[in-house]
Order: sequence, then C-alpha cells, then structure tokens
Amino acid sequence: GCLAILSIVGVRLVCVDAGGEDEATAAVLAEFEIARVLKVTAKKHAADVLIFYFHDGTPTPAERDAGGGQRPQQQPPEPSMVL
Repeated sequence: GCLAILSIVGVRLVCVDAGGEDEATAAVLAEFEIARVLKVTAKKHAADVLIFYFHDGTPTPAERDAGGGQRPQQQPPEPSMVL
C-alpha cells in the first residue's frame, strides 16, 4: 500500500499519492466524477481500507431494453477501486 489523500475537488473525487518526497507535486492515482459513485464501504477488520463501487457510464443492453430507467435484477457490481 501507499499513503494517499482522497479529496473532493468540484464534482470530482481525486486520490493522490501522499508519500512523495517532493511536496510541490503529487501523483494523481485516480480521478472519478462523484455522480458515478454508487457506494463506499470499509472492511470490519481493516477500517483504513475503503472499497468504492461506481455506476457504469454506459447502460447495458438489458438496461436499455428495460426502458423507463428501471434496472433489471442483477448481481451487485464488482469493486472499482480499493484504497
């Protein structure tokens, strides 16, 4: 693992490397639109680990065929990012 800072910047969720020696710059590890976040969870035995789930930006054919914005019964999404 690495030290990271998670920050909300405008409408974006940004994760940057916090362990670098150069304080003037930081490497961006991930950047996502907040509207895409479906849920965030933590493990019971590792509360410092966050698991992010995101909405997929493109609807599946089944979702398009369902119409009216309804989502068909499906499995929960796989984690998209683990910090």
